[in-house]
Amino acid sequence: LGDNRPLRGWKGDLYEGGIRVPAAMFWPDKLQPMKVTETIGVQDLYPTIAHLIGAKMSSKWNIEGMNIWSALEGGELPQRVLYWRTTNQFAVRKGNWKLVHNGESLEQGDAELFDLAHDPYEQRNLMQQFPELAEELRAELSRQAALDQIIVE
Repeated sequence: LGDNRPLRGWKGDLYEGGIRVPAAMFWPDKLQPMKVTETIGVQDLYPTIAHLIGAKMSSKWNIEGMNIWSALEGGELPQRVLYWRTTNQFAVRKGNWKLVHNGESLEQGDAELFDLAHDPYEQRNLMQQFPELAEELRAELSRQAALDQIIVE
């Protein structure tokens, strides 16, 4: 339980084995059987359900998710930045690129850069090969962490 082999990591950390899980949705006469490969999260369910029932969502609300209905109908979602945090890890993903920072804060610890399209098991740290991309994702990680209102003690 909690082992997503052959993916690296397990429940509670920010490698793919800890955050990638399958999902199944069933809605007769509405959804056709298909495999969706878009990256979605639980935060996307609220805006999607609101869309389906015709509910209006106020722009005053800080909703992190997005309406994923188009992906469930076979379309593509716009590219977005995904952010995760635990007590000792931070991660950001943009497209197929993912930066994982291991440390209790961004000021300490080490980061790893992965190309999930070519290395879904996160075995090859590409920080040295792509320093500009690594810096871009570090900056994005800092922006996302600054918006994070969770206090970890």
